[in-house]
Amino acid sequence: MVLETVWVDGILDPGEVHLLAKRRENLGISFEEHLALVREMLG
Repeated sequence: MVLETVWVDGILDPGEVHLLAKRRENLGISFEEHLALVREMLG
């Protein structure tokens, strides 16, 4: 849900990048897993 919210305009600002990094950390998701989720979301 967070990914969809920050990608709604197709642009990541520094605050959104920070939010995603904190969310990954809290959820224990690696950057590689994050990229896989982004790729899946973008189709």
